[in-house]
Amino acid sequence: MSWSLLEPYLKYVIVPLAGFLLAWALVPLVIRLAPRLGMLDLPGGRRVHEHPTPRGGGVAVFAGFHAACAVLFLLPWHPFSGRLNMGWWLACLAASTWLLLGGLWDDRRGLSPLVKLAWQAVAGILFIRLSGSTLGGVEGYLFPPWVDWPLTLLFFLLFINAFNLIDGIDGLATGLALLSGLAFAAILFVQRQPADVLVLLALAGACAAFLRYNFHPARIFLGDSGSMFLGFILAAVAVGSAQSASGLLAVLVPVLVVGVPVLDVLLAVWRRSVRGLAHLQDGQPVAAGGVMTGDREHLHHRFLDRGLSQRQVAFTLYAVNLALCLLALALLVAQGVRTILMTAAAVVAVILVMRHVAHLEMWDSGLAMVKGVRRPPRRAVPTILYPVLDTLVLAVALLISFWLREWLVTGQMPAHWALPREAFTLLVPVAVGMPFFALVLSGAYARVWSRARLWDFCALAGALAGGFVAVALILRLASPDALAMAWCLPLLQGVVALPLLLGIRGWAHVFRDLLCLFRPAQRFAGGKPDCVLLVGAGWRCQLFLRERQTPECMLSERRRIVGILDDDVNLRGRLVYGHRVVGTLDELSKRLGPPPVKELVILCDLTAARRRLVVDTAREHGLRLTEWRIERGPPVWAPALPATAVRPPASG
Repeated sequence: MSWSLLEPYLKYVIVPLAGFLLAWALVPLVIRLAPRLGMLDLPGGRRVHEHPTPRGGGVAVFAGFHAACAVLFLLPWHPFSGRLNMGWWLACLAASTWLLLGGLWDDRRGLSPLVKLAWQAVAGILFIRLSGSTLGGVEGYLFPPWVDWPLTLLFFLLFINAFNLIDGIDGLATGLALLSGLAFAAILFVQRQPADVLVLLALAGACAAFLRYNFHPARIFLGDSGSMFLGFILAAVAVGSAQSASGLLAVLVPVLVVGVPVLDVLLAVWRRSVRGLAHLQDGQPVAAGGVMTGDREHLHHRFLDRGLSQRQVAFTLYAVNLALCLLALALLVAQGVRTILMTAAAVVAVILVMRHVAHLEMWDSGLAMVKGVRRPPRRAVPTILYPVLDTLVLAVALLISFWLREWLVTGQMPAHWALPREAFTLLVPVAVGMPFFALVLSGAYARVWSRARLWDFCALAGALAGGFVAVALILRLASPDALAMAWCLPLLQGVVALPLLLGIRGWAHVFRDLLCLFRPAQRFAGGKPDCVLLVGAGWRCQLFLRERQTPECMLSERRRIVGILDDDVNLRGRLVYGHRVVGTLDELSKRLGPPPVKELVILCDLTAARRRLVVDTAREHGLRLTEWRIERGPPVWAPALPATAVRPPASG
């Protein structure tokens, strides 16, 4: 038999074998080098292993996969075509190298959740930019670029974090990636793309070699470098071959193929979000990291808590994922009964998930709903309302900016204010989502804005500016020809939204100051209030007046300030927190009426002569005299000093 007849079949053996052999050879080397480089996973916490184990095994899987791809694309095979071509592989090589470097740094030093998420996003953007592959659309509707790019990036983040979170016991993530790769290969074969099957066989060969060392009891772990790489490759394959499936199947089939990891990450987001809301309802601070805070309640942890061994848990989840892979394959093969099959599978899946898997999330959601029936604490109301108000403001600002842009471009007033349907589907997810995400990252919802400083408002403005710059960059990358629109629309939206968002948070300061200027008489129930004259307009006076603006004082206070006296002649006629400086202390007797003053309040440090003047005037006119001070008393409790801290007196 000639070589030309054998070559099409030998590729399906040589390519996965190359990945298998290189990964098999590199794993022992990584096992020896990882502890020396500080990549050692110690037991304790959420970890279930009992002995220190090297991590960073993703290097071997990475090298095995790309070596097999090099054999596929660089050797002089007879010409073959596929969607996963040379350009796809080079883009995948660049992006996955970036992701591997971040994962190795995380394995050695550790990265914060936000930094890790940003690192993953850069890898996804790099692949999309270099390869030009995106999801494209659903059910015949083609996504515009500025919608297609964020959705594709979200798809990458879902797959990457799905495998990152599921990698909690020996061999689980690697085995699931092996099954998913083989299922993808079968699906592409059914879709008559046999050339693309070779890429997935390359991944399967590298995973099979690593699984030999990673299955329980594991001698090495994937680490974040390996788990994120596996999710990225599967996402890249799904996106690169997305146009081969029609309609909803282009997205549904890849999600089903990696069903167990995706289910785990969705449950984690659901669980942690509900618990964060419960913390807010109880008036407690949300744990640092929020949704990205780790816990010990993933799918594999729950099976371990039921008494299953690591091997039993791995095989159980393998079986569940295999069933989902078979369902995805059936959806492709079945034609006439596809809708019935999808509906029945969805109903069964919901019942099984809610009854046997998501009982913990259902319980937490129920508790949150019960708490939500009651009125939330007053301090939690702003935390709930601010995100809603911000979203509405950003949407309204987008509508206004779109109208202004049309006016600037055409020179004519638009006939109506309605945002076109196309612009709505294109711009709202980006133009509203990115600034809102910037507000979340800046800690805008962790600040108490009624007690904010100028720096807090500057930080809010900076975060919004960064969010609108990100919008402009996304629009620019998604549509290089629309440069004017990419910068004009976010700029106009920022000009409109920034004053509104700052005003929402600054209303408390403005309202508090307005109360000093307008004090309705009907607030004083049970007769007329006592008129009070303040002595001193310095910093102590400002603190006294600020205290009177608190709700408690405003409800109980029955005194009305008729003026302030201060010896600084430059303050005469000026307003201090809404109250006028009417003169100096030498004019005290002249300022006692009308209306008749009943009390003097000293709010400054007076000399002996000035104090005597105030006291004598109060006695002469029968006025009540008080002094408002700020004092620090002795400590309520102090620890006793140790004997060594008492030094003996120096001799001589």
